[in-house]
Amino acid sequence: MATARQDFTMHQGTHRTLRVSLAGTVPTTAGAAVWRVARDRASTALLSKTLAEGGVGNLTTGTLDISLFPSDTATLDAGEYYHELRVTDADGQQDVVLEGTLTLKASITA
Repeated sequence: MATARQDFTMHQGTHRTLRVSLAGTVPTTAGAAVWRVARDRASTALLSKTLAEGGVGNLTTGTLDISLFPSDTATLDAGEYYHELRVTDADGQQDVVLEGTLTLKASITA
């Protein structure tokens, strides 16, 4: 499956839900979808969401929703970040189905 590109912008300390349509590799078990945010591809993740830990859900409609809560971004510095969603199907096949740039804007109220 081709990797979809989704760039998005949000302010520090706000709520956002990313909806990802799935085709091809579809996760079927808890922990089989991991979304991470880092400064760049080579950096350690600063934020992570999984099916098992919450923050990723809504498998019943063929989509995944990634829920960002105000506390997830309130302490991150404003700037650009790399984000990526990796899923594992029932056969153990892994695929990066989404990547892009998160632009985090400064907020004086966060």
